[in-house]
Amino acid sequence: MLEQAYRQRCAAAGVEPDPAAAQKERTKLGRAPLVVVAATTRPEPDSPEAGSRNAATIPWDERKHSTAAAVQNLLLATTSLGYGSMWRTGDPARDSFVKEALGLEPEAEIIGFIYIGTPPEGGGPPPHALASDGLLTEWQRL
Repeated sequence: MLEQAYRQRCAAAGVEPDPAAAQKERTKLGRAPLVVVAATTRPEPDSPEAGSRNAATIPWDERKHSTAAAVQNLLLATTSLGYGSMWRTGDPARDSFVKEALGLEPEAEIIGFIYIGTPPEGGGPPPHALASDGLLTEWQRL
């Protein structure tokens, strides 16, 4: 899907696709065992959220910001559980073909692709000094 979207963007721009870039797009979602697509959407017309008295008063920017905050919490949670994670956007996050392939409405906004997996051997958590009570007190300089 990402490779096809890349090729469509190239065609629309009137440029030949770069084979290396096409290969990168083809393999991008295979870099981690789990990729979460975080997107901000409007409530479905018949959903409980759409029927709530506050649904129409929540600004679009606030919806996007709360989705981004949820992504940050997801990154913190995965790290605390010992997993590696990375938040990516790029052209696919703004591509209408990608949105459609994911079943999203055209006005939805992809906030990011969150890659989650086991960190590479020796990666480990960032270096830091913990106080005796287990709280972070100071980042160590490398």
